[in-house]
Amino acid sequence: MAGEAGPRVTVDALVADGEGQAREPEGIDEVPRIGEETAESLTAGDLFDPAATARVVVLWVLTPTVAAVASSLVFRLVPRL
Repeated sequence: MAGEAGPRVTVDALVADGEGQAREPEGIDEVPRIGEETAESLTAGDLFDPAATARVVVLWVLTPTVAAVASSLVFRLVPRL
């Protein structure tokens, strides 16, 4: 492995086509440019995801609860040093 030269990759090779011309990534037409989206084009689902909010709230409560239970068990089961 040591001493073997791998293929040379440059930044220009990643964004250029065979003739060295820069090209747009595929699917770029589906994403509006920054500042082009309007408030009318956004839906409530774009602005608020109830499932994400539920996950945050559940983890917000569950994480310290699990930590408190685990630490309580450790302090009761591990003998004092």
